[in-house]
Amino acid sequence: LGDPNLGANLFGYKSPENTRKAAKQKKLYFKGMPELEPFVNESRSQGTTLGYSTTYFKRRRGYDSRKTRKDTIERQSCNARIQGTAADLYKLGMVRLFAKIKENGWVGKFLISAFVHDECFCEVSKSINPFYALKVLQDSMMIEIEGWAPLYIGAGMGSTWYEAKKTEIPVQVQGALIEKYSDNCPSWWQGDTGMLYNFIVDNIMEYKRDRVIDYLKDENNRGKVLNPTVNELC
Repeated sequence: LGDPNLGANLFGYKSPENTRKAAKQKKLYFKGMPELEPFVNESRSQGTTLGYSTTYFKRRRGYDSRKTRKDTIERQSCNARIQGTAADLYKLGMVRLFAKIKENGWVGKFLISAFVHDECFCEVSKSINPFYALKVLQDSMMIEIEGWAPLYIGAGMGSTWYEAKKTEIPVQVQGALIEKYSDNCPSWWQGDTGMLYNFIVDNIMEYKRDRVIDYLKDENNRGKVLNPTVNELC
């Protein structure tokens, strides 16, 4: 948002004073992230100077300055570069996942039943090792791009979408489960999804417990405010 609209959103109405306060808040937002502000500025200007914006993968979205206000184009242009790139990654991940499904001979056994915003809902045959299936998801969707931070996935398992959403597996736990069980399916797995769900929950709880204990044992953390990540685990 531009400073006037941001001021209205933050403080209730447009005024010169609220615009000044919004500008100050925006400076605080960018403080400590020197690469972000020029990226945002460049992204906002693409739509007005070029008439289109591009995602990281060069997909374009066009704008018509005869029909759309400049500030609206700037906002849409910036959003399109970020959200559009995320959408490109999602589509690429889905194509890679379907290729892996065919490669493993899972057509009809591993179904991508729904695409929901930035999620995929999958139904997997009980004949498939669930931890190998998790590895296939990671290999398909954790796309490596030079110069980027790692792209992690959230994943959950259960008898229903609700259970799977409720038990999102931290990426560290995903890695441990894949390393231990993807090549050697645990003997207890006989298709009981209730047992699988409880097993996943237990592993998540153990991970969170150990994170908190390790944090408390570290003398470097004594007398300090809990950072948000650790505080969430507590």
